[in-house]
Amino acid sequence: EALTYTEIHLRLRLATMDVPLTGFYYCPHRTGEGQDAPAPCVCRKPKPGLILAAARELDLDLAASTFVGDALRDGDAAHAAGTRFILVCTGQGMRSLELLKHAAEESDRPQRCYVERDLPHAAKQILKWDRLGYTGPPERDHPASDDAE
Repeated sequence: EALTYTEIHLRLRLATMDVPLTGFYYCPHRTGEGQDAPAPCVCRKPKPGLILAAARELDLDLAASTFVGDALRDGDAAHAAGTRFILVCTGQGMRSLELLKHAAEESDRPQRCYVERDLPHAAKQILKWDRLGYTGPPERDHPASDDAE
């Protein structure tokens, strides 16, 4: 029921910007801990299974696609699938941005991504890239933005 609400909410929100939602994917496998816990599945992030499934079903060019999320594991899944990633600063996004900045300070190989304020701003950026015909490399060539509000 919560997933149905989330899908409807996303469809309605994106429709206000004339952005269609052509697929909605989620991991149906239960998770748990302990000896009887199921083995980790390939669709639970940070693994790219659902992104790869969407690419097959929707005939997507992942190198020219963008994954939007609010958590670093979303970025890990996007990177593993070979697609760009936009970190939105809603939900867990601000905490994720702080973790990303901290990791960049601690590492000589920081995770890179685009950063947008929220889903509408991310959608506008994706549409801008589409209008410009941008099919550049995934996020690893683009540093995280410092001007997300």
